[in-house]
Amino acid sequence: MPLRVAQDAIVWLIYASGSSKNLNVFFMGGEPLLRRQIIEKIIPFAKIRAKSHGKTVRFSVTTNGTLVTNDFVSFAKENGLHFHLSFDGCPEVQDHNRPLATGKASSPLVEKAAKLILKEQPGVMSRGCVSPDNVSNLLNSYRYFREQGFTTIGLYPCESRKWTQETLVMLETQFNLVAEDWTDAFRNSIELHISPLERWFTQKERESRGRHPCGAGRGMALIDTEGGIWPCSRFSSHDPAKFKLGSIYEGFSDSLRQPLLEGCSEDKFYPECQDCSAKKMCEGGCLVENLEETGDMFVYSPNDCEILRIYSRVGTKMHDILCAEKNPLFMKKYYPKEWTEIEKTNSHDTAPSEPCTT
Repeated sequence: MPLRVAQDAIVWLIYASGSSKNLNVFFMGGEPLLRRQIIEKIIPFAKIRAKSHGKTVRFSVTTNGTLVTNDFVSFAKENGLHFHLSFDGCPEVQDHNRPLATGKASSPLVEKAAKLILKEQPGVMSRGCVSPDNVSNLLNSYRYFREQGFTTIGLYPCESRKWTQETLVMLETQFNLVAEDWTDAFRNSIELHISPLERWFTQKERESRGRHPCGAGRGMALIDTEGGIWPCSRFSSHDPAKFKLGSIYEGFSDSLRQPLLEGCSEDKFYPECQDCSAKKMCEGGCLVENLEETGDMFVYSPNDCEILRIYSRVGTKMHDILCAEKNPLFMKKYYPKEWTEIEKTNSHDTAPSEPCTT
C-alpha cells in the first residue's frame, strides 16, 4: 500500500467512525513487515490525526515472524503496536506449512522472533493452523508453544472441506490430550489461554447463540492497496461486484452492505441445531469460509459443525472436572462470584453449594 493511500485510509476511518472514540487499526498481508517503513510512518500520523478529533487508536500487526527484528520490537513497544504471530506449530509442522522462499526452514527465524516479542509482550498469541495433514502433531505443537514461552495459544482447524471422519476423530483425541495438560496447568496454578477451547468456558452460560461471528462490514472493514473497502481481508479475494463495498475516495454502497447488516446465523437456525451441544457457542462461523463451503455466508458446513461440537465435548469434560475439584484458578477466572461465595462459606466451615453446572 502506498503511504498516501494509508494516510487517506486513516483520515477516512476517523470520519467514517462517527461518534466512536476508540478506533483499531490492524496491519495485515501477505506479510505487512515487507512494508515496515509504511507502518513506522503511519502510526505517528494516525495518533496525531485521531487526537485532533478527540479519538484514540490501537494498533496491531499480524506477522509470520520472519522479518521481526529487535529494533522493530522496540518501535512497537514505544508506539503501542501489538503483535499477533502466525506460527503453525512445532518445527515439523511450521516448516512444512510455511517454508521460506528458498525452501529452507522458517522455524528458526520464527523462534527468534517469538523470543523478542514475548520479552516485551508476554501475552502475545501464537496462532496455528491445524489441518488434516498435521492434526496428529497438535499436542506436540501445543507443548512446543509452551516451551517457547507462550501462555496464549491458538490452535485453529482450517481447510474445512478436507476433514474426514478419521481425521475428525484424531482432532478430538488430540484436543482431549491438550485439555488434560491444560487441566494439570490449572492444578499447578499456571494460567494459560488456549483457543478455541476457552470459548466454551466463556460462552456456555449464554442464553442464546450469537447473532454474528464478527464485525465484517458492520464495525470492521479492510482497506486495500488502492483504497477499496471490503467487509474484511478474507473477502478481498472474491468477486468485487458482489463484495467490494466501495472506496475511501468515493464512499460505500449501502445496497452491498445491507446483507451484512441484516443477515445473521439465526436466520439459518435449523431444527437439528436446537439439540446441538454447541448451539450456545455457535455464532455461525466465518462468513467467507461459509461462502466457500456452502455458497451461503450464513450457513455452516457439516465439518465446521462437527468441529464446534468437538470443542463443546472436550470443553465440557474439562470444565466439569475443574468445577468438581473447585479449582481456585479456574473458579476465580470463570466463576468469580461463585468463588467469592465459596470462600465465604469455607470461612464458616459449612458445605458450599455446587459452584457451576454444565
